[in-house]
Amino acid sequence: MPESFSYSLESLPFLTCIEPELVTTLCKRAAMSTNVKQGEALYRQGDISDVLFVVQKGTFKSVWVNQEGKEIILQLSGKGSFLGENSICDKTRHLTSAIAMVDSRVCILTRDNLEEVIRESPGLALQVICNLGNRLRAFSQEVLDFRIGSTRERVLKLLIKLAAEYGEPCPEGTRINMRLTQYEISCFIGASRVMVAQTLKRLMAENQVTRDKNQYILIDYEGVRGSCCSG
Repeated sequence: MPESFSYSLESLPFLTCIEPELVTTLCKRAAMSTNVKQGEALYRQGDISDVLFVVQKGTFKSVWVNQEGKEIILQLSGKGSFLGENSICDKTRHLTSAIAMVDSRVCILTRDNLEEVIRESPGLALQVICNLGNRLRAFSQEVLDFRIGSTRERVLKLLIKLAAEYGEPCPEGTRINMRLTQYEISCFIGASRVMVAQTLKRLMAENQVTRDKNQYILIDYEGVRGSCCSG
């Protein structure tokens, strides 16, 4: 059972421009939290969706498994992101699984309690609708970005994205502060693991990427980002 937990939800995108009193009410009624260890599932594809999760710490990958059993990583969600937003609209089943890539912590908002607050504020309901629309557009664009171009271009785009969101300066360059396997990269960009491995080997030989303690490092982040964007 998740422990009770006092956590500020003001950073949630769909709570912007909402009266502070209403946000406080939402926090009191619905906020709980739980820890999820690396490799554990927050929920599985096909599970009932009736809870909204907000990532307080860590990173989750949204994984879809097709009928042939092939895994496709559709999205990465870090601190401040939310998962299971389809539960806001209706009780349905999750289309993907959410797997913790590192030890993580999430805030839990039950659908029933969230509904109570939404009914009291048409403004909040409108924010939810607008936010979901924006997220859908951004998600669609991201899926296209990582499915177009050569394997090299797609690998670099992914590493650049992760460096921008999870990067930390280090003596060698910009360290992507998460464990990322070749299999996960292949699932994300829609390439074979063999092609990803060959591409990473070439990038390392060109002194653009290195690896340390299961983490990738972009040696010249700004230079790689500039060349990739201009290409």
